[in-house]
Amino acid sequence: MDERRSEFRKPISHRGLVVVQGLELGCVIADTSASGCKIKLDRPLSLPSDVTLIDLKTATAHEARVMWSKAGEIGLKLTVSSILSGLTPQRFAAARQVWLRHRGG
Repeated sequence: MDERRSEFRKPISHRGLVVVQGLELGCVIADTSASGCKIKLDRPLSLPSDVTLIDLKTATAHEARVMWSKAGEIGLKLTVSSILSGLTPQRFAAARQVWLRHRGG
């Protein structure tokens, strides 16, 4: 097994949204670690290097950097995170609005 990561990865299956340049792209968050995660986009697209990931189950937004991409799977390094269900920093205000629209579904 070719394992290059030094951090434990926890398999999960949370619905999420990747927000980039006014677009909201559905995804599944497939695994997570202390500093990153792997997502599977609902439809394969090329992403810019910096995105916002919203975990709909945990009501958390993450500013993230795309580290790798292969066949619809994308590895993200999570840089800054915020809970969206309470007071939210201004930098995550747009992510909170997206979460509020999607949290029921």
